[in-house]
Amino acid sequence: MESMQRLRVLREVASRGSFTAAANAMQMSQPSVSQQMAMLERELGTRLVDRTTTGTHLTPAGEVALRHALRILQVADEARREIDTLGSGAQSPLRVAAFSTACTALLPTAVASLRRTHPSIDFDFEECDVDDAVARVQLGDTDIAVVFDYAAHPFDARGLCVQHLGDDAVEIVLPDAHPLSRTAVVPIEALAHEPWISGTGFGCRESLRTVCGAAGFAPRIALNSNRYTTTLALVAEGHGCALVPTTALRQLPPGVTVGLLRPSAPPRRIWAVTSASPTGSVGDLVDALATVLRDRTRD
Repeated sequence: MESMQRLRVLREVASRGSFTAAANAMQMSQPSVSQQMAMLERELGTRLVDRTTTGTHLTPAGEVALRHALRILQVADEARREIDTLGSGAQSPLRVAAFSTACTALLPTAVASLRRTHPSIDFDFEECDVDDAVARVQLGDTDIAVVFDYAAHPFDARGLCVQHLGDDAVEIVLPDAHPLSRTAVVPIEALAHEPWISGTGFGCRESLRTVCGAAGFAPRIALNSNRYTTTLALVAEGHGCALVPTTALRQLPPGVTVGLLRPSAPPRRIWAVTSASPTGSVGDLVDALATVLRDRTRD
């Protein structure tokens, strides 16, 4: 349908930042993209984009149009999924983009739970960072993005539907041989001169610096790791201490002690991002993820 195509063009233009980039992504000519946008603007009776030397930017009316376009396109995808099921008996896979810990600690259990009530449902997982996962939802390349952020460094999901799945408490992790490893409560100021192992992913380093800064010192970051299995292995061998979320502490290697940090570090916030309010199988998976996260962080 031509009207749906115009909404897809709007989505690509908003995400890519230019008509040319949108045309390349959609395998269309740049004049065709311009024509589709012009027709949509005539239909709505208002300008949707401003083209400047720094790129293409949505007008306030364009932001409103994009928000509703994303919802319409998600409903259309759901309808196509159901129609495909009726026609062939095979349902299109539910596409999920998620960060590393969610792929290991949340998604397998949530999917297993969902398949008990939806045995024919299929899934397509991709592990990626926060910004990439959100961009995939904006482009219509994934149905659900499971992402995290910290209050000091929130992610940008304007125009999308964001649902808070829960908070993932952050703990201090020390080598067993550390003098404070047998202490019931670890005061963060006592770690002012310690080497730290820090993540470089979305908001991780900023969160560490915020926590230490509130205690009056800047952390001495000795090593970087974006996988908590690596971080824990480095801690076990005495290379430093680290802040690690609860969901990444289910299987501790020998040589690691988890301490109670005071003052406590702000939690890692976990979110589900969709193009519109989640319904059908998308909504069911969001609910299952929230349940698993609640169980994981309560244990």
